[in-house]
Amino acid sequence: MAPPTKEEYFVSGSQFITVHARDNFSIIFHPVLIKGFVKFDGMLRSGKVTSDGLALLASYLNWAEIYNRLDFPSKFSTLDVATAKVHIHGPAPILSDIIDVSRVPALNR
Repeated sequence: MAPPTKEEYFVSGSQFITVHARDNFSIIFHPVLIKGFVKFDGMLRSGKVTSDGLALLASYLNWAEIYNRLDFPSKFSTLDVATAKVHIHGPAPILSDIIDVSRVPALNR
């Protein structure tokens, strides 16, 4: 599977991912954050995130909400912060399906 097209979002010089949330509104994410989001999704799915000392990765819920609206086969899990209940919306995301990791050396560390 190839990374999403420019119509869905674009990678600007491999430095940032700009997600077009609405016609006049975009959110910018660094690729290293996306790597963290994929890892955090795995932790949610495996039950490693609990309500005891809950630490939520910054911007994760924003990313998951916007990404899950796009027409991709994989979906990020979400977390109800009030109850710590995990909601799985589809197959687990794979980093190389989201971004061309060969263009971002920091992702290979």
